[in-house]
Amino acid sequence: MQLAKVVGYLLKTLVILLGAVATCYLVLLAINWQDEQPSAAALALQQHLQAPPQLSQDNNGYRYFSSHSADNALSVSALLADLTRQCGGQDCQSALLTLQPQLDTVITEHQQLADFYRRLQQFEYWYEPVPATMDAIPSYQPMLQAQQLWLLKAWQAALQQDTAAVKSLLQQDLQFWRRTMAGSQLLLGKMVSTSAIKQHFSVASMILQQLPVAERSATLPNNWSQPFDDKELSLQQALVGEWAFGNMVIANMLQPEAVKTEQSLTDATVSLLLQPLLLPQASSNDRASLLLAQINAETVPARPWYNSLYNPVGKLLNSVVPDYALYQQQLRELEPLRQQAVLTTGASVNSTAQ
Repeated sequence: MQLAKVVGYLLKTLVILLGAVATCYLVLLAINWQDEQPSAAALALQQHLQAPPQLSQDNNGYRYFSSHSADNALSVSALLADLTRQCGGQDCQSALLTLQPQLDTVITEHQQLADFYRRLQQFEYWYEPVPATMDAIPSYQPMLQAQQLWLLKAWQAALQQDTAAVKSLLQQDLQFWRRTMAGSQLLLGKMVSTSAIKQHFSVASMILQQLPVAERSATLPNNWSQPFDDKELSLQQALVGEWAFGNMVIANMLQPEAVKTEQSLTDATVSLLLQPLLLPQASSNDRASLLLAQINAETVPARPWYNSLYNPVGKLLNSVVPDYALYQQQLRELEPLRQQAVLTTGASVNSTAQ
């Protein structure tokens, strides 16, 4: 008899709990019944997504890059792959010296990679359309390896005391990466370009050291004297792309086929229950405000607790938006790096002249 009372009590408690959960869920459904209209912040970011009016498929370097980045012909030898790895660290100069006896061979066997890089440099524009999925983003590794090969050619030209070739190769390399950095619409592309420009100045300083001191100043590429402008050093366009990419991700999550057949019944049920609590436009508006605040270096005001009842899943997803200050700092390092490269070369020339 006692056991029956306990079981009855537990069943009543369970029914009450389930009823409370169901009531809370219904309240949340009522609160989240209607999505928002595009906010001023979202509309402001949307305006920056337009491609340049003069852009076409034929003069967009990114289109050529994305369609060829997976070509098997662009694969590199172990020697070049190892050089790329070491030059990304602290052992670049010793790696270059070690590779010197095989320099001609490495350059010759990667002619297709050099041609690919030369072709990329010839495009007038670099415009990254916002991808629909992560899988649509090409690997930037072939382009970074192509840059390493290009700098290796400049190293070879310096060893041969061909100052004109050194200047031309370095000029083309920096010009290309400055163009991609200005045109990048995703944070990944922006940071890859930033890393490549830092690599350029680092390796170029070693290359110039192979030339007679009196000739170094005249060998400096012309674009070394051009300060980085606001567009190159701004994260705005990249964050706009991140916002648009996030919109696409959420839209894909809300597609009916997003509940995959291979999901367990429990996972599929949870997905279906959470979908009404993820409002795409409200999420887009919220993320736009967060990103716009970072672009303008502003602080997002605190919100009352009950604000989280509206679009709770969207707010949870947006809560993982990172602090982009670190990425902005990496961009700010480029102009001092450029100035230092110019000053160092000029100082070595002046000290020799004295």
